[in-house]
Amino acid sequence: MKLHLKVPVAAMVLLAGCGGTDSPCVGVQATITTAYSMTPNCTSPVGVCTAGNVTSANLKGTTWFTALSTQPSSPPGVASYAGDLVITTADGTVTLRNSGLLNSSSGHYFEVQEVTSGTGAYLRATGQLVSEGIATATGFEGTLSGSFCEVQRYANWVETPRMQAINAQPANAQSGN
Repeated sequence: MKLHLKVPVAAMVLLAGCGGTDSPCVGVQATITTAYSMTPNCTSPVGVCTAGNVTSANLKGTTWFTALSTQPSSPPGVASYAGDLVITTADGTVTLRNSGLLNSSSGHYFEVQEVTSGTGAYLRATGQLVSEGIATATGFEGTLSGSFCEVQRYANWVETPRMQAINAQPANAQSGN
């Protein structure tokens, strides 16, 4: 039996509600390609990590996924899993908590991902992505879509002890001197 995964209405509602009207959001429509990684950096309790790339106009960088749990689901041949996806860009990193389903018969997967933390331009980011695609012999190929909100214009924002974001550029760099 093949499992045909459709984007649930609830996932689309999550994607639409990204922080309100005062929050600038950046749309993401990207491709993601990963390969299994069994390096010492893989700290997955279930032994599954992937390394790869994500490519789009608004999101380009490397990826690292660590599976945190897996379990059989219904129907037979479908597994649910959770993990963390870290996307590293030239502007910072964004970490997303990933919940997904993988059909072992067809190789199709579907995931919902929520931003949990970030650095640089993604320091205060919020948002959700949906990913779907297919397992390959060496990893996964698919798409990411959704939006990130509260993405900073400059990557060099840092957190101060008072929990305020400040621009880390020296004053003379900001004024163009």
